[in-house]
Amino acid sequence: MHLELAEIATVDGLALPGAYLAPSDGDASRERAVDAVVLNPGTGGPFHSRVPLGIASALAEAGYGALTMSTRGHGIAWRDYRGGRYLGSAFESIAECGYDFRGAFDLLEQRGHSRIALLGHSLGGTKALYHAAHDPDRRLAAAVSCSGPRWSASFYDASERREDFRRNRDRAQALVDAGRGGELMEYDFPIGPSLIRADGWLEKYGGETYNIETWCDRIRVPLLRVEGELEQGVVQRGVADVLMERATASPHRRSVVIPGGDHAYSTVLDDVAAAVIDWLDGLPLPGTAGAAAPAAPAG
Repeated sequence: MHLELAEIATVDGLALPGAYLAPSDGDASRERAVDAVVLNPGTGGPFHSRVPLGIASALAEAGYGALTMSTRGHGIAWRDYRGGRYLGSAFESIAECGYDFRGAFDLLEQRGHSRIALLGHSLGGTKALYHAAHDPDRRLAAAVSCSGPRWSASFYDASERREDFRRNRDRAQALVDAGRGGELMEYDFPIGPSLIRADGWLEKYGGETYNIETWCDRIRVPLLRVEGELEQGVVQRGVADVLMERATASPHRRSVVIPGGDHAYSTVLDDVAAAVIDWLDGLPLPGTAGAAAPAAPAG
């Protein structure tokens, strides 16, 4: 396996770090529906996070090009000295994820890849679906959400963790009402403790903007949902069912539950990678019989 450090240029002037793993020689020449995969990590994670780098390594061995990337949301806070902006998970807006992904697609296209899957873990999994629904790209061939959470204020407010949700929401709203929405606040729901801008918490967790239920029907590429058997928290509950029932424009969508898996895939990362590769290998080539026919969800 050959790993090459890479710099991903975005249209709004960022230079994001990543690593390109070239496909193994044995299978690289076989024509497939997908020839490369972009992998983005969970909240604050860098390109060398264990989950995306581990899956990328397995993909490269299976003959796929793989690019792991740090999005603009890596780390809690960092400063883009050329542009003067503060970024990181405390400052990012999920709506801007397309800038990062298009930059990654550009880099892969320069290396000869044209049919690209977008895979994310945790926050990255929901970003992958959001991008597929809102910013389709001619090079995007599939979307993979590995334990992407549900972001829905109404769902949180009706759950057993409603008090945690309301406490964080009220803290954020009080800062916004006082004209201090740009200030950092500590939060502990739905993840944390960590830091985030008050107005950013409300955008991300305090509404329905990023609720998959409201836009997953726009996804028109094949879709895979992977989650661990042990993931029972409120942010994960029912996500797979929503995607299988409502993402009706997505062909060949599938849901896979990994036995014994927790959110970090602590002991099952190889199983997750195998599930992703098995699904990618089974996608039909564009223009062939069955290429647009939806597949029955698998448990």
